[in-house]
Amino acid sequence: ILDQVKSPQNVVLEALSVLGQKTDGSWSLKPEKFKLVQIDSWQKYCVQDRLRVAANALKAFDVLGLPANDRDRVRVERLQQQLT
Repeated sequence: ILDQVKSPQNVVLEALSVLGQKTDGSWSLKPEKFKLVQIDSWQKYCVQDRLRVAANALKAFDVLGLPANDRDRVRVERLQQQLT
């Protein structure tokens, strides 16, 4: 990661601890941070990657107990339908 972002290790680790969680040696986005992800604007990413992120976001929203009519849940579900 350090080579890709070209930032000092302490800066990267701080950002990871704020945005992510480490499980079994792998980092993933914290469930509450998925609301910040605007995958509908990720036009350069392939459909498969965008669908994977959408599915992960919906799982995170389930963990958070967001209702079916939550604005971000509806946005991601609509995008998922458009991409399939």
